Amino acid sequence: MDLKKVERVYSAYASVYDHTFGKVFQQSRESAVRGLPIEPGHRVLEVGVGTGEALPLYPACCEVLGIDLSDGMLEHA
Repeated sequence: MDLKKVERVYSAYASVYDHTFGKVFQQSRESAVRGLPIEPGHRVLEVGVGTGEALPLYPACCEVLGIDLSDGMLEHA
């Protein structure tokens, strides 16, 4: 896999990603976060955080750190 190419593609789509795919993946994001056994004080690492659409879904009792390969996506997070 060419990681530089992946980064370029996601950075290119970053400005329209949420508008284009936001609703498509919303149910999956909600289901994924609900399925986590998060308790007060837990720390969560979200790998591939993209534009951060799932971040508001996490309970306030935990700390979330998101990382992503694409700087363009992170700029929109």
